[in-house]
Amino acid sequence: MKSNAPTRTPSYWRQMDWIIYMLKCPRTQQVRYVGFTTTTARARLLKHVNDAIGGPQKTYRQRWIFSLVSIGLMPIIETIETGSGPGWGDAERRWIAHYRSQGARLVNATDGGEGLFGWGTPEQRSAIAKNATAKLTAEQRAARSEKIRAAMTPEHRNGLARYQEAMTAQQRSERAKSAVAGLTTEDRSARARKGWADATPEERRAAGERLANARCDLTPEQRRAAARKAYAAKTPEQHRQLIAAAEEARAKFTPEQRSAIIKKRWIGLTAEQRTAQVKRMQRAYTTERRSAAAKQGRAKKRAAHLEGAAPTPPIAT
Repeated sequence: MKSNAPTRTPSYWRQMDWIIYMLKCPRTQQVRYVGFTTTTARARLLKHVNDAIGGPQKTYRQRWIFSLVSIGLMPIIETIETGSGPGWGDAERRWIAHYRSQGARLVNATDGGEGLFGWGTPEQRSAIAKNATAKLTAEQRAARSEKIRAAMTPEHRNGLARYQEAMTAQQRSERAKSAVAGLTTEDRSARARKGWADATPEERRAAGERLANARCDLTPEQRRAAARKAYAAKTPEQHRQLIAAAEEARAKFTPEQRSAIIKKRWIGLTAEQRTAQVKRMQRAYTTERRSAAAKQGRAKKRAAHLEGAAPTPPIAT
């Protein structure tokens, strides 16, 4: 039996802020979709794009967005109404009816108002998502990623590539940070090692060039700040491993290669930078290190002199 008692609105619905937005075609400026969200307009747009390029396009909206992304374009999102509480359904239906009455070719599948109102605050939803991801093992995460990649067609991959090319450096940085926010240091290291091991020599060279170009854009102060931040984030054991790996890599260089590397670095420095580097080296050298270096240098000169000296002729008997 259906109760006639008035429906009680949950407290979190009464406190929730929402927006009604529209998606416009960047080529024709026509309104093509009306929706609502409890997040920001930008976050909702990125969710629409990820849904369109991350799997099969099952709806008109997904197919329309994918058709734009595949040619390097993005829908334009605009906020048309804001509010708080359960009035979002009526507002969404009103705006959909308004644009349809004006002849807009909306890709909405319904008249609106029947979606689920987002539970909790954005922080609560983010915490739930992180907890769910944290419960997965590394193998489960890898299997989920492989399943998603296997379901992607070449068109999906091309659309994703064009979408990433259209992103700014700041957008890529924010997306990368959000992707690894729930990972531990060990998980990040394992992911980086796997990616490097799976990369081809050409991909490794390209990654090295991108890193070198990015470092060239930094000022000396920014480089030093980044180095200090990276150093402080590592444990003593990681420091020892890095030192051992660096010593092993240096041991593989020939004297000519070492000399070429030093010359290349020295040529790229200004007079002030060279002076500052010499002073840092002098401060880093203790009396014992200077004495050991001097002894090593004299020993090398003595060995070179003995190798170049003419052999002593035998004494005739």
